[in-house]
Amino acid sequence: MAEIEILRRVQEVAFTEVLNALSATECFEDNGHSKKILRKAGASIRQLNPQPKKGMLRVWGRLANAPVGYERKHPVIIPYKHHVTDLIIKQCYGVRILSSLRETFWIVKGRLAVLRVIGTCMNCQRQKKACPGELFMASLPEDRLIPDKPPFTYVGIDYFGPLASSPV
Repeated sequence: MAEIEILRRVQEVAFTEVLNALSATECFEDNGHSKKILRKAGASIRQLNPQPKKGMLRVWGRLANAPVGYERKHPVIIPYKHHVTDLIIKQCYGVRILSSLRETFWIVKGRLAVLRVIGTCMNCQRQKKACPGELFMASLPEDRLIPDKPPFTYVGIDYFGPLASSPV
């Protein structure tokens, strides 16, 4: 419940014009009408087709009939630069940050937000600046160093197609 309330407050601060434009109309299901209103409001998230469902702005896409949960069908939209967004990214820190985030949240400019947060991570900066150690090559086997047969003694050829030969 606290998470939902925090996300509502974040959306109220970041997307006030969108929330005002969508709350001015009673017809939320009419996609054409809401897109016109969002265009007039100059919303940067109008391509996501945001719809206020369950008290929050959610992405309303083409996954209505998908056999997944409501949270994955319609992720919550959160802004690019916000402290809560940074905390959510840090919480999901791992191998596939953005794909794990998009299961429940849709961050506007998500890739840039993840790169921005990772860029401020001290551990990541240390790993980038760490110089890799020198790699030493292993010793060659003895058969390659003491040749008892000349090079190309054993050669294999892969050839496809007809091979015409003439008698000698």
